[in-house]
Amino acid sequence: SERPGGTLLTRFPQAIAAGIFAYYQRVYTAGAPDIHEVNYQADGLDNFFRLAARRSGEWLVVSFTDTSDQDRSAVEEALRESQAAEQAAHAVAEQQRQRFREVLTQVPAYIAVYQGPDHIYQFVNPAYQSLFPHRSFLGKPFREGTPESVELGVVALFDQVYQTGEPVYLREIEGWFDFHGDGQPVQVFLNISLHPLRNVQGHLDGVLDFTYDVSEQVRARQQVEQLNQELETRVLARTHEVEAARATTERQRRQWEELFRTAPAGICIFDGPEWVYQFVNPGYQAMFPGRALLGKPLLEALPELVGQPLVDILHRVYDTGEPFEESEVLVPLARTEGGPIEDIYFDLTYQARYNEAGQIDGFITYAYDVTEQVRARQAREAQQGELQRIFEQAPTIISVLRGSQYLVELANDQQLAAWGRPRAQVLGRPLFEALPELATQDFEQPLRQVLATGQPYVATDAPARVGPPEQSQEAFFSFVFTPLREADARVSGVIIVATDTTAQVRARRQADTIQAALLGAAQRQVQQREELFQVFEQAPAAIVLLRGPEHRIEYVNPAYQQFFPGVSLRGRLMVDAHPGVAANNILARLDRVYQTGEPYVGEEQPVALALTPGQPSQTRYFNFVYQPYREAGRIVGVSIFAYDVTGPALARRRAAEQDRQFRELYEQAPMAVTILRGPDFVVELANPAILRIWGQTAEQVLGRPRLELIPETSRPSMRAVLEKPYRTGQTHHVQEFPVVLGRSHTGQPDQGYFNFIYQPLLDEHGETVALTCVGIEVTEQVQARRQLEQLNQELEARVQARTQEVREAQAATERERALLQALLTQAPVAISLFTGEEMRIAAANEMMATIWGYTPAQVLGKPFMEGVPELRGQGFDDLLRQVLTTRVPITGTETPAVMLRDGALKTTYYNFVYQPLYDAEGEVLGVIDVAVEVTEQVESRRALEQLNQQLEARVRERTRELSEQQALLSHILGQVPAAIATLSGPEHRYTFFNELYQELAAGRAALGRTVAEVFPEVVEQGFISLLDQVYLTGEPFVGTDMPAQLYDARLASNRQYYIDFIYQPLFDQHHRVQGILAFILDVTDRALARQQAEKSQLEVQVLNEEMAAINEELRAT
Repeated sequence: SERPGGTLLTRFPQAIAAGIFAYYQRVYTAGAPDIHEVNYQADGLDNFFRLAARRSGEWLVVSFTDTSDQDRSAVEEALRESQAAEQAAHAVAEQQRQRFREVLTQVPAYIAVYQGPDHIYQFVNPAYQSLFPHRSFLGKPFREGTPESVELGVVALFDQVYQTGEPVYLREIEGWFDFHGDGQPVQVFLNISLHPLRNVQGHLDGVLDFTYDVSEQVRARQQVEQLNQELETRVLARTHEVEAARATTERQRRQWEELFRTAPAGICIFDGPEWVYQFVNPGYQAMFPGRALLGKPLLEALPELVGQPLVDILHRVYDTGEPFEESEVLVPLARTEGGPIEDIYFDLTYQARYNEAGQIDGFITYAYDVTEQVRARQAREAQQGELQRIFEQAPTIISVLRGSQYLVELANDQQLAAWGRPRAQVLGRPLFEALPELATQDFEQPLRQVLATGQPYVATDAPARVGPPEQSQEAFFSFVFTPLREADARVSGVIIVATDTTAQVRARRQADTIQAALLGAAQRQVQQREELFQVFEQAPAAIVLLRGPEHRIEYVNPAYQQFFPGVSLRGRLMVDAHPGVAANNILARLDRVYQTGEPYVGEEQPVALALTPGQPSQTRYFNFVYQPYREAGRIVGVSIFAYDVTGPALARRRAAEQDRQFRELYEQAPMAVTILRGPDFVVELANPAILRIWGQTAEQVLGRPRLELIPETSRPSMRAVLEKPYRTGQTHHVQEFPVVLGRSHTGQPDQGYFNFIYQPLLDEHGETVALTCVGIEVTEQVQARRQLEQLNQELEARVQARTQEVREAQAATERERALLQALLTQAPVAISLFTGEEMRIAAANEMMATIWGYTPAQVLGKPFMEGVPELRGQGFDDLLRQVLTTRVPITGTETPAVMLRDGALKTTYYNFVYQPLYDAEGEVLGVIDVAVEVTEQVESRRALEQLNQQLEARVRERTRELSEQQALLSHILGQVPAAIATLSGPEHRYTFFNELYQELAAGRAALGRTVAEVFPEVVEQGFISLLDQVYLTGEPFVGTDMPAQLYDARLASNRQYYIDFIYQPLFDQHHRVQGILAFILDVTDRALARQQAEKSQLEVQVLNEEMAAINEELRAT
């Protein structure tokens, strides 16, 4: 007999699945014979067999009968047909399941499938397993496989999904996991999507876990936030402002319509060629309190604008679309109705507005009232002019000499009078060349000593002869030669402050004590100059002084130098030190200021700076002033004062960008959104998605009741749906709601199905005033499900006797099909599949289609570059073919792509992975694309990086400092060894006084107060009358050895002083008296000494007379 060899299972491996092996075991164990009938369809057999088995010792004896040669019954034939159909369906399902597994195993995300209420691992893809190479998951509960998730609370969310059937989405969840099994947990941030899985009967039986790692994005954002916080701590004074800006930005993102109303600027929108006020925000209205603007044409609302240049500017903006932006524009306007016309200064921006056809239909105005700032600057400029006049009209001799040749750089009128030369003969010339008679009078040695040592030189009652020999007379001067220092402490010149003491010397040579007092005063003024210099060095503004038409850098303060670390600037030409100034039009502006003498003011100008050597440059925004500075009335250079205003500049740009993003989000939202106002449900808002569902345009629906827009047959049911949430104030969900719709592309009514959420909008009293409706059309899903249900019912009727194995296989197939559907439709990332050399789009979920700017139906089946033509030439098709050819995945991080957004091309950014897709034999079927749009993160990070680079000096905005000439004049005036004050107006109010004057006033002097208020004790002594006389006549008054009773703080009472003083009128540019310069010397010691000398002389005279009388008596005797 034939003995085939081997075992039952090696010969018939499917005997276990068919139940034959279990039948043999049962008979062998029981020892009783038994008969078993089986339809065996494996191992090349397809017949019904009748098996008879019995145990014989250690043997099992089996006989069987093949029924293939017997007629089959109708039932058997039907069953076989059913089984054949089931096998074919099973093969298709198996193919789909295999395809799905290939996708799951190759997609670059962490995917796992859990079974039952304990969430037993049924499947993990390679990406998930690679996170934990030391762990095994299959067959284990989730809490055991990943115990770290228990503390995160994720297990409770698994339970929630399993119990409620509702998906859960988690963003940027922080977790610590022991990925490498070394006991060292690693921090990660994950986006997790948990979706319920159902069996064939629709019962929940598992959970799909779709997770991807966002640690890099989170850490990058956190790092930027940390750097941002570090900078914010350095500008504590602006914390509230920054927080307010951030809060404003958040509010703008939630509801962009509130942007204009809450903006800290005057904003209005003009409509039509008549420029009718269509919108006016509170900031704009506040500039014109009580004036009715809204709904009126501009020139009717503000008729005083007629004939002003601003009207021509507005015509140009409206006619050409060219924007207008200018700072400190003067516009004479009345703030109130019928009020006086005022000079108001605005920072203005006008931008044209376009309608859907691209035509200009209005313009937007951004206005900032900067009147106070302009007036403050004008006041400072007036102060500068006053300082200049003080310098020119001061009764003290003042001059400045530069360099080793002692070039005469500055000389006031008193100095020119002392030299006996006109200004033109001395300015710019070496001192001893312009005044050769001084070369032999011992002045050069002290000047050289001051230049060499940096120490002041003081002389008292020094003799000098000035002028031609035939006209010269001996004069006497007390003077101080003070070193003039640069920023690096290098002495570059000499300041001369002198007083003509000829009269005093000739009359009272013995007044040495007065000269000592003058020397002490001069020394104090030297110290004062040094202190003022330190203030200038520590000025918060970035200051640079440029000399000559070539703009050579003469001076930069530390605030300016810090923007150019390690770069030597002094002595270099501006164009060499900063090569970019020519390209940025900065050099042309400097030339214009130098040539015309007109200052230039820039607002929020971008400047690229390399703050760290070797690092890329960073863009910062500055407010700055280019201002000419003069010497002897001639422009010799340009001063630059700059203030970092990056913070508010970026805040405004960020707010505009977030507003744009909000609009894009609303317009491109994948769900349909509408707002229905009032009990008639009038359409107030409808985004493109809802309009596509309705098959109508915005013009057709906006402002009309919703029920009028649908067929009459559907109105009752729709009204019931709308009235329920409106009446109850409760959110209402409608699943698969049937609606008969008119389709614009067919012109015929069509049955549709929708999932709707109706959310009531409540007023301040809690009353419903509108409904927000968010809907997603699910017509295709409902129809597909119904067709599938019908098909399943038919198959169920035909294969009621299916085996448990087929049912389990079908259930598994159904779960995996659900997984595939969930992956494509519910995955929180964009997914698509490309096949063939043409990279044909085989699959794409809604998120991917939305990124491309199309619907899935518009792109599926087309070659990639044909379906999404905007991507041609950007290299993405080459990358796909590279992956297809090399089988090596390609990852892109924050990769730019120019995409179609709202009808226009826009640069967007994506993280993506191109992964080859393999079949069961290892052949490449195509390429999977998994992408996440990160445009918002990239733009936000870049904005924050700019804020990080440019926020440091925001606290000093709009501050202006005096030019070098102002500082120089202040230093010079500080050297005068006398009490000096300037008085303004007929009330004689203080606008300036030095320390010696404050000492004379016993600390009572204050800017803005009158002389009578500071010195009430002199009112009855005639000094106020003298001031009135000088102010009215314009003639100076000189007083010598004048007695004055002045308050002495040490005595707490008045005491006798003697003063020499000059009341010098100060004139404006029209030669009108606008104030008085008071120049006072305390000569009390000198007067008392003279009085004592006179008394002594009188006593000597009396004594002489007495001696003469005695002599006469002696001679007589």
